[in-house]
Amino acid sequence: MKWLHEVALGASLQRCSRKVGATTGLTVVVLGALLACKIPGAKSKDVGAKEHFAEAHSCPEDQVTVKPRPDLDWLELQVGASLLGPPPEVAADPARLAKWQADQAKKKANRVDEHEVFEVSGCGHHEYLGCIHPRPVGQGKKSANLAVVNCSSKRVGEASAADLLNKAKADLGGQAR
Repeated sequence: MKWLHEVALGASLQRCSRKVGATTGLTVVVLGALLACKIPGAKSKDVGAKEHFAEAHSCPEDQVTVKPRPDLDWLELQVGASLLGPPPEVAADPARLAKWQADQAKKKANRVDEHEVFEVSGCGHHEYLGCIHPRPVGQGKKSANLAVVNCSSKRVGEASAADLLNKAKADLGGQAR
């Protein structure tokens, strides 16, 4: 049965490679197929976001609106930019701050975060969803499971970890560290 799946996938890749004009190299064929075609059994992250939201809020999918938000960073939404900011002594020194900012920009560019952020609304709810194709753990597998989309939610306007920490410090009169 495995050979039948491989033949079907191979035929799909072949059809898709013609769509993108790929003529040489398996890498080009696979990349072209992923970009130009739907791979059988694959689920896009926006579809996963819609399904996740609809199930979480018992909201019919035709009442759910999904908007991609490539301008938002999932880690910053969850943690809060202030917790990701420089230590006070670095922030106070312009030269050190410039160095810290350059270092952070490099780290962010190299960070592997495959979450795509979506702004989703419907049935009186409004949330950000960070969605990802999960990667298997163990057995040396590195490719994502494209048939599954996992999403985490954060209500629009909900406090980040940084907001909660700052509130706790204020409530304790600045004593919390």
